[in-house]
Amino acid sequence: MGVRSGPARPAERGGGHRRTFVEGGLDPMAELVRVQRLAVARAHARGLDPDTPAHLTRSVILPESP
Repeated sequence: MGVRSGPARPAERGGGHRRTFVEGGLDPMAELVRVQRLAVARAHARGLDPDTPAHLTRSVILPESP
């Protein structure tokens, strides 16, 4: 697993924002699970409920099939 620090792309160099890129050795689908778990843990650490996001008033409603 490699770690790089710096701008994600040359166009993003402005503003002083730094990104950390971690290159994992797992399957991309397994990495998605890790990212989802990280996002949930960060939401809980900030006192947020990831199952009820702020500013989301309506979900997509699909029509019932006949």
